Amino acid sequence: MLGVRDELSEEHEQHMERRTYEDEPEQPEAGAAVQRRPTDFPIGMKALVGEKLRLKRYGLASMSGERVASIGLYGWGTVAEMVCADGAWCLKKRRKYGWELVIESGDGRHVGWYFGRRWVPGGCITLAGGARVDLRRSLSGSWKLQVVGTRQRIADIRGYGSSRRSLTIRSIPTEIYTEAEVVVLTGCAVLILWDSIRAPMTAGGG
Repeated sequence: MLGVRDELSEEHEQHMERRTYEDEPEQPEAGAAVQRRPTDFPIGMKALVGEKLRLKRYGLASMSGERVASIGLYGWGTVAEMVCADGAWCLKKRRKYGWELVIESGDGRHVGWYFGRRWVPGGCITLAGGARVDLRRSLSGSWKLQVVGTRQRIADIRGYGSSRRSLTIRSIPTEIYTEAEVVVLTGCAVLILWDSIRAPMTAGGG
């Protein structure tokens, strides 16, 4: 459950040191290292509406292996950095424990928040301009990002585990048009972050 009861505790944080593609045990796409500059990505996410993308532990790639976005995981204050052709952002903890995260742009501008739910899977991305987007899991186990209120679908995330997920951007609603990329990448980062915590716990029999 991606809620505040699933705390990023000190026990978990030892597994949250910075991870890059070079740290990954499997490297199916050549040259897919975590990048930090928007110019490293040849295509913007808005041009990929309707396209199926691979969601890996280092970020997003096309089915042919072309890089679309990178996501690097950290520990302590900053838990993730996200970069695509349209910009760079980071997720920072709002409190020491819990799934309340602050979203900032690469130049330090406040973009919004992510709030994990207490009793049900998923959470809510609240943008500084007021728009809200649900990260919600269906009964089948897939995930979706949708605008709160209108329920307009932004993206579907299917599969289980960071090595088997795919993402399809369904639409770019007007309410989030200028922040569409950070909304999608925040949803991806939360799932990758959860996978990174759950994996060592599962391996240890927890």
